[in-house]
Parts: sequence; C-alpha cells; structure tokens
Amino acid sequence: MACMSHRPLIITSSPSASLPAYRLPTSFHRHPVYRIRGFTSLQDGGSRSTKSYLTGPTTPPLFEDDLASHWTKHILPCFHDRPALIARAEPPSPTHQPGQSGCLRLNYSQLDQSINSMALALLQLGIRKGDRVGINTPNHSIYPILQWATSKIGAILATINPAYAPSELANVLKRVDCKVLFSTPSIKSKDMVPILSTLIQEIPSLTKLIIVDNESHKSGQRSKSEIFQKFDSIRSAVTSSSSSSSVIDLDQVIDRTVPQSFPELEADEVINLQFSSVTFDTSPSILVYLPYLGGDFQLMKNSLFSKQPAERPDFRKLVSDAIYDHITE
Repeated sequence: MACMSHRPLIITSSPSASLPAYRLPTSFHRHPVYRIRGFTSLQDGGSRSTKSYLTGPTTPPLFEDDLASHWTKHILPCFHDRPALIARAEPPSPTHQPGQSGCLRLNYSQLDQSINSMALALLQLGIRKGDRVGINTPNHSIYPILQWATSKIGAILATINPAYAPSELANVLKRVDCKVLFSTPSIKSKDMVPILSTLIQEIPSLTKLIIVDNESHKSGQRSKSEIFQKFDSIRSAVTSSSSSSSVIDLDQVIDRTVPQSFPELEADEVINLQFSSVTFDTSPSILVYLPYLGGDFQLMKNSLFSKQPAERPDFRKLVSDAIYDHITE
C-alpha cells in the first residue's frame, strides 16, 4: 500500500496557524472540473433543477470508504508511529508521551486511542447515528478528535463559530437540534459560564453540556472546582430551572475501554454541519452553507465583488437566486 506524504496537525492559539501548509505529492496531478451542475440556478427554464453531474477526468477514482474506514485502512497503517497532533497551548496528557514535551503531542496510534475513547463516550452519552453534536471552542485538540469520533458512530458534528453572540449561539443550537454541546468555560477574555448556564435552560434538545477545560492548567486562571461551582450557583438561581440537562467535565465522560466494533456506515454519510459566517443570519429569511470548491469558489467571490462591474461574472448562474440575494444584500 502506497502511503501519502505527511505533516502533523499543529494547533496554536492563532486561528491562522491552526493548520499546517500541506503540499501535494509530486505524483498527484490536479485536474480541472469543467462544470458542476449542482450549482446552477434552482430555477432553470421554469422547472427546478434536481440533477447534478460533472464533466472532466474521473481518474484516479475517489475513495469509496466512509471516513472511519479510510482512517483504519489507509492512514493508521502508514503513520501509526508518526506525529499526528501537536497542541502547543495544551498541557501534555499523562497517558501520551509524558516528559517528552511541555505540550500535548500525539502520534497516530495515540490519536486513534483518543478517537475510539471519545466515540465510546458519545455512545454512552446516548448519541446515535444522525444525532447532532455541537462544538463551541477556540483552537483545541478536541476538534479533530471529536470530528473523527462522531464519524465513527454516524453522528453529525456541528462546528460553531466561537465569536457568535449568545443569541446567535442559541439560534444555531436550536436550528441543528443539538443534543450534546462541547464548550470551553472561556473563549479569549469572555466568560462562557453565564452564557452556557442560560443556554441549557433554553434549548429543549440539549441534554448534555460537556466542559472542555482550557483554564486550570494556566497560572492565575480558575480551577475546575471554581468553574463548576459557578455553573451550580448560576443554575440554582434560575427560577425556571426545569431543564434536566447535565453539565459534565470532559475527563469524566472519556472511557478507555473501547468496544470491538462500531456501527456500520456508508461512504456518503453526513458527518459535518457548518454555518458560514457570510450566510448566517438570525432573521427569519434564509440559512445556507456554501461549501468552498477549492480555490475556485474564492476566485468567484473575489470577481463578484471586484470594483469593475464589467468584469463581474453572472453569479446567478452559479448559485440559487435566494442565496445570491442574501449574500449580496
């Protein structure tokens, strides 16, 4: 089995530095996709367009495995002892390479153990195929671990912009019908405890709030006991506290005993749900997510908003009229 070139995922406190600069292997040939029918107007000659097709090379073929199977078959065997994840702002885990570094470092085998433990924890929390799990944190190792873990059990990870205002955060959680939310107790200088304490009273679907501690290992920050005492204090002061939601420390839900197998999944299972900062709006108009087609979609956006109107492409041919009106208003 031929293995790809590799660089570990490095997580820092800077969003722009959260992903390494990957380079394609020299054997990889980039082929153009000439036409994608799915992005033409929804209104096509008076009838709605429902079919999609592409024109261009079809080799090499796409992988037919689901994400979890791809990890097991193609990634783990090639890189099991290679560095996979480096989180410079997080302390080293006592079970992962103790004493070798002042930060969290995982190779692929260790990352696989963390993913399996998280997947089992989600199952024990009642998460099943199709359930939505939310994550609202700054850059943290929980992101890749949770994404791979949810993909193992068929759950859908809803990644949430940590810069959202409380009303925006509540609106997103309601729209995705979020069942379990992972969040840090603070995001930069913002204390999330009062916000989260209110949210778990307002979101009927939210049964568990998992706290990802990003403070107790830092000098001058709150300890875990102080964080959870504040949660208890605020929740007990809420007069309409009829919610049965639980606030749990992440370390308490992780289970190191991994089952022999996980649910069987298909390659086209939905694993991620995102809200674009361009298209999200709390008004009752439209909510969409425009996926980026490599650099092509970015080029289209740049052309659309260029200063020379004569150079602008007919963007309505690429997206639906409703989306066009929303992102250009």
